[in-house]
Amino acid sequence: MGFGDEKLKTTPSQVAIGLVPVGFLVVVFFLPISLLINEVVQIGFSSSNQLSVLLESTVAISLTAGFQAVGSVVLTLLIGIPLAGLLSIYKFSGQRFLQALVLVPFVLPTLVTGLAFRGLFDELLSPGLLLLWLSHVYVNLAVVVRIVGGAWGALDQRYESIAASLNKTPVQVFRLITLPLLKPAIARAAALVFVFTFSSLGLVLLLGGSQQTLESQLLRQISLLLDFPAAAVTATFQFLISILVLAIANRFNSAKSDLGSREKTALPRAMTRVPIVYVVLLLLPLLSLFGLSVRTNTGISLQNWVSVLQDEATLDAVFASIRIASITGLLSVTIGLFVALAARSRGLQKLPLLFALPISVSSVTVGLALLLSSRSIENLLIPNFLLASIAHSLVALPFVTAVLVPAITNIDSRWYTAAAALGANSWRGQKVVLAPILDRAVPLALTLAIAISLGEFGAASFLAEANQPTLAVLLLRLATRPAAEALGMAAVLAVLLGLISLGLSMMWQSQESK
Repeated sequence: MGFGDEKLKTTPSQVAIGLVPVGFLVVVFFLPISLLINEVVQIGFSSSNQLSVLLESTVAISLTAGFQAVGSVVLTLLIGIPLAGLLSIYKFSGQRFLQALVLVPFVLPTLVTGLAFRGLFDELLSPGLLLLWLSHVYVNLAVVVRIVGGAWGALDQRYESIAASLNKTPVQVFRLITLPLLKPAIARAAALVFVFTFSSLGLVLLLGGSQQTLESQLLRQISLLLDFPAAAVTATFQFLISILVLAIANRFNSAKSDLGSREKTALPRAMTRVPIVYVVLLLLPLLSLFGLSVRTNTGISLQNWVSVLQDEATLDAVFASIRIASITGLLSVTIGLFVALAARSRGLQKLPLLFALPISVSSVTVGLALLLSSRSIENLLIPNFLLASIAHSLVALPFVTAVLVPAITNIDSRWYTAAAALGANSWRGQKVVLAPILDRAVPLALTLAIAISLGEFGAASFLAEANQPTLAVLLLRLATRPAAEALGMAAVLAVLLGLISLGLSMMWQSQESK
């Protein structure tokens, strides 16, 4: 590799580096997805009536899931946009704590959040649409705060100052100036929330009652009915809807607005209680989860904890989760590094966009596609024990590349020139320049991938070995049993899984702040 302007040129070695992750994505994503679509086509050719019936039921569930997702989006924006503004334009005591607390529900596995809401609303709300909406708002607030808040904090406030000088009220300033400039960010946040809630699984299973999504239907078709043709139709339909929504949102996101820098102002005295309200609302479900874990038929007791910690199934699930998460972390970070190194060249700088595609596909769909490909292609030499880790790595890759690619591609090429001027050869120069960056970025990406794998259960529910379920799968099994003691034991597992996820999140945030 050369130096100086090398990040602007596409060298043969960078093409070779780029072929490694592309080959991986072709084998474990595009090929399985194409087989999934081919399954649907085969159904259509073999029995148009069967395909028609499958599509009719799939469309019906899609409409129900779409209504639920639209409601989740609206409520999340209504609550999240004011919170994004609060954190972006004001400064107040405890602001860092509130910012970190907003991210907690998004990092936590959805099963943990679902059990937390069951503990909080057990006697107030029965499982159904309203409880599902509330839980979706809780989980996806971080999406709105990160995307809309980031754009809001970068707006040039001179426009608002001019409007205020013309005797416009704060509401008028927001409606006439701020809101139009925030529309691209709001559209992107809304699209992501829609995709996440449209394909929701854990929260639907625990809180949805009679509510269904294509994801829950897909899991039922695979795990209970073993109806792979019907699952193929459901998965393909969901994939196409998600791609369509993200594509539409991307058109809005391409709009440009004048950005500057905003200086945060002191929080008005009349709003001093607003941050406290948000903190309380965010903490209540987490506190209720611990309460559920010590609640028994005879009162408050640690019996649930004793039962779980002495159960061999828990230990087996811990080892299974660690094994799958470790392989997931190593695999996704390795592929992410290849993507980031290749993306430094001008000809391959769009490569990371290819690895953002898995975010539009649910983990159950990815798992089904991998399962079908492993059964259909005799020469696809993927051991069964790796299938769950590969599925988890595809889920984690969009987030891993989002960490690694900017860290590596933003390196000033003059550093390589300076290393060459000091006598370093090509590979020595790469090592000297990249090492400090990788020391920070790799632990970040690895921690994130492991956290995602530990909480993911959609693909693991049928790809992991049947006699060694992960913690998340074991949690779901306990939570769906009618016995009260099973729910308490599930709450214990949720607390343990939540603590692990929070620990990983704190490690991630500490690395990010360096």
